[in-house]
Amino acid sequence: MESELALASNFMAEVEALCIWPLQKDSWVWLGDIGGEYSASSAYKILCEDGGDWEEAEDDNGVYSRLWKLKVASKVMHFSWRLLKDRIPTRINLLGRNVDLQESRCLLCLFVDEDAPHLFLNCDRIIPMWWECLSWLRVSTILPQTPKEHFLQHSYCCMDGVIQNRWQTLWVALTWCIWHHRNGLIFSNEEFDDQKVMEEVIFFCWLWLKNMENDFETPSHV
Repeated sequence: MESELALASNFMAEVEALCIWPLQKDSWVWLGDIGGEYSASSAYKILCEDGGDWEEAEDDNGVYSRLWKLKVASKVMHFSWRLLKDRIPTRINLLGRNVDLQESRCLLCLFVDEDAPHLFLNCDRIIPMWWECLSWLRVSTILPQTPKEHFLQHSYCCMDGVIQNRWQTLWVALTWCIWHHRNGLIFSNEEFDDQKVMEEVIFFCWLWLKNMENDFETPSHV
């Protein structure tokens, strides 16, 4: 009983010590950034500080540092980070977490189990999208089999910094739109329209590049 009274007394002392501004509206403050606003990059920096050497070793090829330089929506950045770490809730990953699923096959082709490499890179419905993107660059290559290697290929195929950023942005946009439309198929019974996916990819790329490059003047309909 005495210990409980002591805890209560200490708690009240802490409350009374707080500085309260009656004319100022309460708001959430993110302590991981000097401006008080949350961002995926600031959260990543905290994880890197806590993670130590293992995080540096994991980023030997600079995959995550390249990702954080892109100016895309925060939720998309977080999605891309999870995808590169294979933390996206694909059907195979959900089964690995003991989630009870009646079906593990890919919803797009209905033939292969749905893991990240298949869904985002190797599905018969997805491969033509990547070939179309590479045709814009006039590049013919063998596509890697993991999302991390695939993202890095979109870095190494263009040595120029500006063009490199654009193709990394394209990679993020396409993977995000694939996931978004895949979820629409599951939760809203929508049709997976390949052409609509590519139209949204072009729109997001234009939107994000306008935000990233001050002199970007390409019209959205090109």
